[in-house]
Amino acid sequence: MSVERRRISRGRILQGAIEILDLGVYGDLTVDALARSLRMSKSTLYKYFTSKDDVIVALVDAACADTEEELAAVDRTSGRTTEVLEQLVEVLARYADRIPRAVVLQQARLPTACQDRLQLTRAAVGQALADVLHRGVERHELAWSDPGLAAVTFLAGADAAMKASARGELSLDRGAAVRRLLALYRLGLVEGQRSAA
Repeated sequence: MSVERRRISRGRILQGAIEILDLGVYGDLTVDALARSLRMSKSTLYKYFTSKDDVIVALVDAACADTEEELAAVDRTSGRTTEVLEQLVEVLARYADRIPRAVVLQQARLPTACQDRLQLTRAAVGQALADVLHRGVERHELAWSDPGLAAVTFLAGADAAMKASARGELSLDRGAAVRRLLALYRLGLVEGQRSAA
């Protein structure tokens, strides 16, 4: 077995695809471009993936699965609401870092399976945020009267921050932009607690 064949793996191919997609143009990912960047033949690449779409689906599925696993590991029932919220935002920030720029910017061009998978993960994060914020209101740790709306607006803000970062409109990377959003939200938490007192 040649040295090249031993080093080739699905993970290496997916990493190569991420590197191409992080340049920001979905159309730049082709089987030819991927094979060239990995210095492998197309026939070798086809042993691991049947098409460019197969690569994208696997890449998105892996990023979403990692995020959902991290989300499940967050204990949403203990600790102060703001501490649990920080953990959830960290999961969301790592998700933002896992998703390549082109996927963030050009989701409509993705295979339907990818669009659906991204929506499922986004919904899971949104539900986790809503659950934690609802618990915070019930425990009088937060003054918000509508935790569902707060979760939706935070998630929309995170989406907007990811896209602005991916377009180069922010000096922050995608994950850092999501983390910074929590600081803005904390101002609202503090003000809401003061006005409720």
